[in-house]
Amino acid sequence: MNVFKVNDKRFNLGIELLNEGKGFIFDNVDFWLDKDNKTLEIRVESSWKTKITEQTAMADIQRGINLFNYLVESSSDFAKIAKENSSRFSLISDDGMGAVEICYLSDGKIIWHP
Repeated sequence: MNVFKVNDKRFNLGIELLNEGKGFIFDNVDFWLDKDNKTLEIRVESSWKTKITEQTAMADIQRGINLFNYLVESSSDFAKIAKENSSRFSLISDDGMGAVEICYLSDGKIIWHP
C-alpha cells in the first residue's frame, strides 16, 4: 500500500499493517515488519539499473535512512515500532515481476549478495 503523507488515515492504516507484520510504501521506500525476527525492513529501490557501485548503493540506502529518521521524528506510532525492533536497510532491484535484494547495510558497511 502506498502512503503519501504522515499522520493521515492511509498512514495510520500503514502503521496497522506494520503491526500485523505487513508493510507500506512511503516515497518509494518499502517499510515491512518481520515480526519473527523483530526487524523493521527498510528497502530502497536502486536508482541505478547498471553499474551499481558502493557509492551509489550507499547514496540510495542513505535516502532510506533519512526517510526512516523523518518518520521516527514525525510519528510517535512509527517511532514506537522502530524502538521495539531492530532496523535493516537494504537496496533492491524490482523489475515489476519481483524484487531482488542487491545489498544491505551492516555496521556501516555495504554487504553485497553474490
